[in-house]
Amino acid sequence: MNKFIHAIALSVVCLTAACVPSVPEGKVRVTGVVTMGGAALSIVPPATGALNFAGTSGSDSGTAPIGKDGSFAVVLSPGPYAVSILAKDGADTMNEQGAPVPARSLVAEKYASTETSGLEVTVDSKGTPLVIAVQ
Repeated sequence: MNKFIHAIALSVVCLTAACVPSVPEGKVRVTGVVTMGGAALSIVPPATGALNFAGTSGSDSGTAPIGKDGSFAVVLSPGPYAVSILAKDGADTMNEQGAPVPARSLVAEKYASTETSGLEVTVDSKGTPLVIAVQ
């Protein structure tokens, strides 16, 4: 019985290790939350949302999906980033005439581009959690 429990425990550890991606050297895993008006931005399917991080001083870039509780996780190099947010209430559709009907944005359109969002963050070497606040 003791060998059986040991085998189960070893299997769980191996499966858990395989499911957690390793972080490349020189990068950090950063977590955080997106808030709107002081509350977590809720992205409940069919709504979709993602953050785009664009390095502003030679650092890399990355994209992170926004969870239904406003949370996100991304692997980036430490440094400054401009951030944009794409969040829609569903998928784009077509009307009866076949013309595209875009899904409604859940955030102001200015947040869709790193050039207009005004959102900037600095990722430190410890991966300190971030709060990205929009109005």
